[in-house]
Amino acid sequence: MLKNRYLLSLLFAFCACNDMWLDKRMQIVDDIYLIQMNGDGIRIGKRKGESDYIPILQSSISALYKNENLLYAKANPETKDADTIYYVITYKELSDSSSVRQVNAQQYDSLRKGLKELILTGKWQ
Repeated sequence: MLKNRYLLSLLFAFCACNDMWLDKRMQIVDDIYLIQMNGDGIRIGKRKGESDYIPILQSSISALYKNENLLYAKANPETKDADTIYYVITYKELSDSSSVRQVNAQQYDSLRKGLKELILTGKWQ
């Protein structure tokens, strides 16, 4: 009985401290944000209003790196059989469609070397 109560209190403490069910956002630069939605993963969006964002990528992402004018994103596959897609995003010129382009895994790995991973190291609000 005491062991079950201990496990229950640990589970309750974990759930109370873990805010993964809440919507969060992180400003990357100017009006570009990472948005974490309940059950929808993490997305990159351009802010249009107080809580209105236009998605830059349709897929949710699992990793994001940034340098002076580029973002490097690793998008989650849409289905089990799909491949992971890697993107380079020029965030200074997001008004045109050429600002988002796909790269292969080797290019992505070489481009992101030495950069901090924003999803893990950034400040979520």
